[in-house]
Amino acid sequence: MGNGQRHGAVEGSVPGYVFCARVADYERPQFRYVDVSDETTPVVVADTLTCLDAARPPRRFDTPRELSEATYRGAFDAWRQARDSIVESWNKAADPTNLVAPVPAAMQRATEVVRNHRPPSMTIEEADWLVEALEAPCLERVLKLVRAAMASSERPVEQVQAIAKLAAEMGLEPSPSPELLPEIDHDDIHLVCWFAIVPSSSTVTAQLGGIAPADEL
Repeated sequence: MGNGQRHGAVEGSVPGYVFCARVADYERPQFRYVDVSDETTPVVVADTLTCLDAARPPRRFDTPRELSEATYRGAFDAWRQARDSIVESWNKAADPTNLVAPVPAAMQRATEVVRNHRPPSMTIEEADWLVEALEAPCLERVLKLVRAAMASSERPVEQVQAIAKLAAEMGLEPSPSPELLPEIDHDDIHLVCWFAIVPSSSTVTAQLGGIAPADEL
């Protein structure tokens, strides 16, 4: 891990490390703040604003800069935890099952009726489209209207017709397919820079590690 460009840190902050990383060829940076105030149980924070706030020096370039050997060695363990966090959160977002919002019970009943009691005048494609529209996220007032459509008749076919009419009137549409991210592993994480925060009795000093490959950290 190279020394690279140096900046200050936040006076009075707890010891920790801020990492900026890039995932494969994606341009959006990933930030992680590793709070090591308790060395036995470090805390990894993924919120970008929290990471940037932790790395913001109060006196800008006038903030003292210092990097001890112990702090430098600690960066290796902190980076491993930050990298683990990035891989875990990224792959969670890459799982399609985590991108689908739960379907309310009223909509589940409505889609079941549409699937099992499609009117002769409704094509299979139209029924599939209606089911996808009902499974899309919606407001509470739409749920109430769907419940009312279901209660408008005791005949399932007429219920489907009422639901279809409501969907047309309300302009319900299927949700667009979410953009799926590819799964990654640790080799896909590239370190851009890092910041060590070292509080002392009178001031806080820190160092921004230079651009370095992840496999060197």
